[in-house]
Amino acid sequence: MSLKSKNLITCLYEKTHKCYIIVYLYLDDMLILDSGDHMIKFTKKTLTNKFDVTDLDIANVILKIQIY
Repeated sequence: MSLKSKNLITCLYEKTHKCYIIVYLYLDDMLILDSGDHMIKFTKKTLTNKFDVTDLDIANVILKIQIY
């Protein structure tokens, strides 16, 4: 998996290949955004194989902001 960093935002990464996925990193938190469930599962699996990752399932709060 090859993610590209956005120029001015070093904690925001993207990958495009027939679909769009955004990985947002902040300290020890990660938020994976995509319009479809398949790429999110693929990204989680890929990252879990390379890093020690704890999946907290669907996010409802990030940076003290509630997500609806």
